Amino acid sequence: MDSPHTSDTRRYWTAHALCALVALVALWTVRYLPMVDLPQHAAQIYLWQHYDDPADGIARDHVLNWFTPYLGGYLLVRLAAFGLPLLQAIKLVVTLAALAFPLSLHRLLRETGGDRWWSLLGYPMAFGFSFYWGFLNYLVALPVGMLFLVAALRFAREPTWRRAGAFAAFGLLLCLCHVLVFTVVGAAAGFLVLEGCRNVRGALLRMGPFLPGVLFSGAWARLTYGSVGDVREEGWWNFRPLHRVLELPAMLLGNESDTQAAVVGGLLLLAVVLSAKLKLAPLRWLAALALVLAHLLGPHRAFGTSFLGERFAVFALPALLLVLTTASPRPWHRVLRTGLTLTALGWLAVLLLRFQSFDADARGFDDISARMEPHRRALSLNFLLETPYTFVPSPSFLHFLAWYQTEKGGRVGRSFAEYFPQLVRFRPGMKPRMTHDLDWFPQRFRWENDGDYDYFVVRAPEDLGPRLFASATEPVRLVARSGVWWLYQREPRTP
Repeated sequence: MDSPHTSDTRRYWTAHALCALVALVALWTVRYLPMVDLPQHAAQIYLWQHYDDPADGIARDHVLNWFTPYLGGYLLVRLAAFGLPLLQAIKLVVTLAALAFPLSLHRLLRETGGDRWWSLLGYPMAFGFSFYWGFLNYLVALPVGMLFLVAALRFAREPTWRRAGAFAAFGLLLCLCHVLVFTVVGAAAGFLVLEGCRNVRGALLRMGPFLPGVLFSGAWARLTYGSVGDVREEGWWNFRPLHRVLELPAMLLGNESDTQAAVVGGLLLLAVVLSAKLKLAPLRWLAALALVLAHLLGPHRAFGTSFLGERFAVFALPALLLVLTTASPRPWHRVLRTGLTLTALGWLAVLLLRFQSFDADARGFDDISARMEPHRRALSLNFLLETPYTFVPSPSFLHFLAWYQTEKGGRVGRSFAEYFPQLVRFRPGMKPRMTHDLDWFPQRFRWENDGDYDYFVVRAPEDLGPRLFASATEPVRLVARSGVWWLYQREPRTP
C-alpha cells in the first residue's frame, strides 16, 4: 500500500502530465499561433540561415550582430531548424518555453518550501501577455530567470567558490537569453543572496558573481546606445501604477483587455493570498518588491523597445511565492489542489478553442502565399489587424506577412532587421522605403512612396484595390483572394 506522500506525488505529477498534454494539443493542432511578433522572429532566423545564399542576397543589405542579448532563443530555433521546417522549429521552442515555465516554478517552490501544487499555475501563465505579443526570446528567458532565483537561494545557503562560479555563469547565460529578464530577476536575486550574511565583507563577496552579467549588460547598452539611432529616441513612461494593479489579473493570462483572463487571473491571485501565510523574511520581501515594482513602475517604452513594464506582470506569482508559505491548511489541501488542477486544465481548454479559431482565420494566407513567387518584395496593407476569434484584442496579424519571407525569402515592408537588439540588422541606408507606421495605419498608403513592391497583401472585408491603387503609375491586378485576404501584383515594368 502506498504511503500518503507517494500517493500525493503520483497525483501531483499526473496533474502536470495532463496540463502538459492539453498544452501540447493546443499548440500542435494548429499551423499558426496568435503571437504578434513571432513571424518576425522566424524571419530573423531565416535571414541568419541564408545569410550567405547568393539567391537571396541577404549579405548585401544586412549585417550579423553577434553582440545581442537575443542569442539564446534564436540559437535554440536555429538548432531545431536543422531537422524541422522553420515554422515547426520555432513552434517547438515556444512549446519548450511554455512547458519549462511551470517546471521552473516547481523548482522555486521546492527551494522556498511552498506547496508544489501552485506550480500548476505556470501552465496558463505561460500563455499570458508576452505570449500573445510573441516575445519569443523573453518567453525563453522566463524559466531561466526562475531557475536563477533558485540558484540565488542555494548560493545564499552555501556560498562556496564552486557555487559562486556556477552562479556567475548562470547570470551570463540569462543575459544572452534576455537582458531585461536578467536586470529584473538579478535585482531580486541580489537581495536573496544576502540571506544569512553577517557582515559587509561577506555581502560584497556575495555580489561578485553578478559582475559578469552586469559587465555584459553594461557593455551592450553602452555600445548600442552610442552607435544605433533608434535606441536614442525619446521614451514613453506611461506612469500609471494603479491601472497596472487593476490590469494585472488579465495580463497574467492574456492582455489588459481580456475580460475572461481578468476574472480567472483575479480568482487565482485571490486563492494564493487567502490560502497562504506571510513569511518573516525581510530580504525576501525586498526581492519580491523588486519583481513587483518592475511591473508597476516600469516604462511602457524605452531604448526603442515597447511594453517593458507590462511584460513584467508575469513576475507577480514568483514574487508571492517568495514571501508566502503556500502550504494550505490540512482539511482544505485536497480541495485546493483539485481546484488548481481543474482551473489550469480549464484555461488550457479555452486556449485550445482560441487557437483553433485563430488558425482557421489565418489559413487564408496559405492560399495567398501559394500564388506568390519566391524572393520578391511584398508589402502588407492590413485593415483587419485583430481577429474576432481569440477574444483577445491584440493585433495578431500585424507582422503576419513575415511568414512569406520565412517560407520563400524575399523582402517585406516592415522587418525587425531595422531594430537594434536583433541578430540580423539592415546595413545603413538599406531599409526598404515605406510610409511611417503603415503597418499600423494602412490608410496612409501612397503609391509614390509605397508602390515599389512586387506584391501587396491586403487583409480587408472587401476589395479595396480600386481605391488603394487609383494613383498607381503601373498596372496592379488582383491575383488571388481567400476570405479576407487579397493578393495584388504589380505588373513588371516594360524593358
